[in-house]
Amino acid sequence: VKGEITLVVAGASAAPVALDAGELAAAVAEEEAAGATRKDAIRAVVVRTGQPRRVVYDAVLAAKRP
Repeated sequence: VKGEITLVVAGASAAPVALDAGELAAAVAEEEAAGATRKDAIRAVVVRTGQPRRVVYDAVLAAKRP
């Protein structure tokens, strides 16, 4: 084969899922209930939703405030 070859391994990732702070905090709580540490739970939610880590972390903190 002569010339250029392009191989696409994966397509573009989906757009971030729009969730409010309460939904993000609930998703983290579900991960923690399944046995994940808070750090791992936040990471899982970030990967699943595409939201920035800071947004998810702030949502968890806001949910913990009385």
